[in-house]
Amino acid sequence: MTAKLSAAQESIQNKLDLITALGPLAAAGNPAAEEQVRQITLALIPESARGVANKFQAIAEVFADLGAGTPSDYSKLSDEEVTDAFKFVMAAAKNLAELEAEVSKIKFPL
Repeated sequence: MTAKLSAAQESIQNKLDLITALGPLAAAGNPAAEEQVRQITLALIPESARGVANKFQAIAEVFADLGAGTPSDYSKLSDEEVTDAFKFVMAAAKNLAELEAEVSKIKFPL
């Protein structure tokens, strides 16, 4: 069973569906479809960014909690819990450089 989308998620999904539907027309050179895809994309950037920012804030709280722990705290966990925490931190570290590289490409004239 799929979880019900929030209103924000549904709005984003609707816009993505429109882009998918208009994509072939835009790719065929239809100027009206191209402009609609552009306008939808422009609306998606801030809308999606707000959702991602909220997720990053929640993830940052998990890192803060993990960072506040001591080796003694972690020694009380099961091997599986220690492994899961370590994998989580390593997965983030692995992708951090890529995210940082992408952030450096963004220029804000706003």
